[in-house]
Amino acid sequence: MRSVQLTPVEAKADGKGKDKSAGLRFIIPDMSPHEQQALSLLAKLTGKKDAVWSSPLQWEAIHEVILLRNDMLVVMATGSGKTMVALIPTLMDGDVSVIVLPLNSLITDYKRKLEAMDVPYDHYTSSTRSLKQDINIVLVSADLAQTSGWRQAISNLNEAHDVTRLFFDEAHMPLSGQDFRKALNDLHRLRHLEVQFILLSGTVPPQSADFLCNEFGLGSNRIVLRGPTDRPELTYIRLPSLADVDALLPLITKLIKDSLKDNQPESRILVFAATIAIGESIADHLACEFYHGKIKSNGEREGMYKRWWSGETKTLVATSALGAGNDYQHVRTVIHAGAPHEMINFVQEASRGGRDGKPARCYLIPLGQPKTGETVGEDHKGQGAMIEYTWQYPKCLRHVITTFCDGAGVYCFDSPTRELCSACRRANQIKAALPLPLPAAPSGSALWPDLPKVALGKRKAPGKTSAFSAQVQATKRLNQEFETKDIEYVNNFRMSLSFFQTVCAFCSLNGIQARHHSILHCPSMRKHSTTYQTWKKRIVYGKNHCTTCFFCHVPQCHDSLHATFSRGTDCEFPDVIAPIAFGIFTIEHYRTMAQQHFGVEWSSSITFSHWLNGPTIEGEKTNISALFLWYVETVYNIT
Repeated sequence: MRSVQLTPVEAKADGKGKDKSAGLRFIIPDMSPHEQQALSLLAKLTGKKDAVWSSPLQWEAIHEVILLRNDMLVVMATGSGKTMVALIPTLMDGDVSVIVLPLNSLITDYKRKLEAMDVPYDHYTSSTRSLKQDINIVLVSADLAQTSGWRQAISNLNEAHDVTRLFFDEAHMPLSGQDFRKALNDLHRLRHLEVQFILLSGTVPPQSADFLCNEFGLGSNRIVLRGPTDRPELTYIRLPSLADVDALLPLITKLIKDSLKDNQPESRILVFAATIAIGESIADHLACEFYHGKIKSNGEREGMYKRWWSGETKTLVATSALGAGNDYQHVRTVIHAGAPHEMINFVQEASRGGRDGKPARCYLIPLGQPKTGETVGEDHKGQGAMIEYTWQYPKCLRHVITTFCDGAGVYCFDSPTRELCSACRRANQIKAALPLPLPAAPSGSALWPDLPKVALGKRKAPGKTSAFSAQVQATKRLNQEFETKDIEYVNNFRMSLSFFQTVCAFCSLNGIQARHHSILHCPSMRKHSTTYQTWKKRIVYGKNHCTTCFFCHVPQCHDSLHATFSRGTDCEFPDVIAPIAFGIFTIEHYRTMAQQHFGVEWSSSITFSHWLNGPTIEGEKTNISALFLWYVETVYNIT
């Protein structure tokens, strides 16, 4: 097996930091006649006179297909032109190519693309008796491609017109679909003619390549062509977990409303539901259509898709049945209502966004309790990666995705052309708030240039080394380390507090955006008022705690955070920390997340108070401040 890993050409950026890679020309000094002919076809198919390859990998793949020497697995980023790998060689040599598609939605999409490019095709269905002998492209579903009727029809066509290639698009599907799709088993049976076999996909992890090739029965001399699959224009945003669908509906309504503010007629929104029940609830709430595989009529599904494509409806709710192959260019927002179980499906679905190269947002809203567990055997589906992305706290969401897809992860900060994920955006805000380091202090008597030498006290004899100088230097280093940590802690704490400077913290926790007001007059707190006041009086600080303001609960560890012994009426943030801590306890899904994070169980408000008053978590000032910072850093996403 020959494997080729192509590294990306560094994208150029304009003065505004925008990626201009779409305009890059990959110049090959001695262009062969084959490539000249292929580029001419690319220009004709795309309608662009100056059409160029989307990447070196695109031409490499087309060239290998033209040579007809080896079976192939081609892994290219979604939206990078895999369709041309099938069309251009077929149209160049005039032989017949079969394109096998594992989903009905993919067949619909291929038909639309071929018709738009004015490329004739034939579509084999259960009612087809014979295939047209003057057509080069034949579409067939994975289900029908294993029937005796198909084998007879394609064999008859091969007698009259050479069938030389079989493409299987979205070839990653068997990695996740074998559990429930019989047609994705025994895929080696697809080759009953002597044809070149080419697998196309945007998401085949490196560790799964051999497994997949063997599933399809590719030859030992197969070629694996792989390029980077990262989509720099996508912003990955993970929102806090919600308890149920009822809590989900108003949030989705808000996200869609915000997305539609751009007023661009071509903009579209996709909402992927984790289950049919969730999808039905969302579609009913939004009064929009719901595309899923249980709809028996292909015509009904195609009608939904066309109405969404044409703009008759801007939002479409769907299951994973629409997660691959939908190539609409201007999807600005993708929302996952409930987390997929597998990273391989999540990447495909999220990648429906931004296929025009412009920024798009990909939201994930987990539902229910955090998931944990280990996968058994090789994790081809990316179940572990999906758990990390959804329920853990990675430094960068993009890094989790690209580590799974490409074997080596990239961070949002690695390139100025990448949109920042919610985790990196949060880190960037904290970094921006940190003060510049102090200049190094001068040494020796230059500290006091105007004082007489006698004021400096007793000095060491020249050349004599103090026995304690090493300890002094070590102490200085430790002091500097502690001071740096204190500065970072204080700045992080102040930034976290500042998020609630103009809004009510307790209302925000309850999903309501309201201007800042006293907690005594908070409408969201009204039904809890007596309980809250009783609970708050139980919070006390002992000698094991950092000195803390009993009124606002901000640690008095640094004057820039809270002045020591300040009276309560002078507090800068009086109604933030305690209301948020109380809200975390009273709102079940937040309480569950916090209990799991801190490894505790609060059976009542009294046990909760005892934990707040108890021994402080290592590295924290108080437990209530640790709870507040955890909420802001891992739940309150700045999107």
